[in-house]
Amino acid sequence: MDIKSDVQQFHSLHPNKKLAILGIIFIVTISSIFLGVYLNKNNQQQAPTAQQPSETLPSDQETGSTTLSLSPVATSVQVGEETQVSVLLGKSSVQAVDVVVTFDPTMFEASNIVNGDVYEDMLIKKVEDGKVTVSAAVSPNDPTNLKTGTLFTFSLKALKAGSGQIQFDSKKTITAKNGVNTLGSTTPVTIAVQ
Repeated sequence: MDIKSDVQQFHSLHPNKKLAILGIIFIVTISSIFLGVYLNKNNQQQAPTAQQPSETLPSDQETGSTTLSLSPVATSVQVGEETQVSVLLGKSSVQAVDVVVTFDPTMFEASNIVNGDVYEDMLIKKVEDGKVTVSAAVSPNDPTNLKTGTLFTFSLKALKAGSGQIQFDSKKTITAKNGVNTLGSTTPVTIAVQ
């Protein structure tokens, strides 16, 4: 069978089966990311020797080359007002992301997660108490179509007056390419509520 017929069969599947297949792909991708990060750490701990050329070490062009930032429409809002927040992927495109954005749930309420222009679909999108979680990966139909840009947007409603920071959870946020976590810097944002 060729790839075209495989793709046609995939599109003819029941939506639940499609979701299960995408879930398996996601789990395999995330597992390979963690394995790559683990192996990458072990490689960095070993100094290169005469028999071990430096080309075998992880490339600086991959590690720490991706940025994530937040761009709210307004950095000052009234109590009860909503603003839209964009999550932006910059500097280096990647094959998969796990993004967790945190905020004070007594100050803000998040809703309405909308996919951006980097990935075709989001594998996971959910809002919990004080957290917005999104996982996405490049389409299996077009695995070389890597982009930077807007990962996703969400709405943020101000609940009380004060100043609150919206930021990335550094322990749970990953950007991955070729099994390596490429995340370099993340930029939080502060929103004033009047």
